[in-house]
Amino acid sequence: MRRVALTLFCLAITFCSVLYFSCAKDACKTVNCQNGGTCSGGSCSCPTGWTGTFCQTSAFAGNWSGTDACDSIHSFNFSIALDANSSDTTKFVIRNPHGFTSYVNGVRSGATTINIATQMCDTVNFSGTLTLKDNNSLTFTYTLTDTNSTHATTSCSGNYTR
Repeated sequence: MRRVALTLFCLAITFCSVLYFSCAKDACKTVNCQNGGTCSGGSCSCPTGWTGTFCQTSAFAGNWSGTDACDSIHSFNFSIALDANSSDTTKFVIRNPHGFTSYVNGVRSGATTINIATQMCDTVNFSGTLTLKDNNSLTFTYTLTDTNSTHATTSCSGNYTR
């Protein structure tokens, strides 16, 4: 009788072990993807505009290099840096726009656009828009208005990559 009970007990343990280990585990159960990210196999896939392990970081942040064409005549190679505000993730500082040594402030609108309201930058009024094409490329369109007596306006646009 003891042998039968021991055999049944061992069979029950074996059956439960096989059943437990054969069940598929949900690798995404403890993963919390943010900003519209989706989990697959335990990793987040981020939509355009977001990066990071959990899609928690704006894709705008970082260093970018590109070529701007101004008034469809002159082309310039520039590098810009975008820094996110630590307390308000919708606000950005855009350093070295149009090659200036100063900066302008922008506000993110949605995941893929930063709007730059008219503001003084070096000796010109600067306004524009940064738009992500994907997480590694963006377009930068902006207008420069000279603050001298002629108030000449220059329109520029460029493509930038990381």
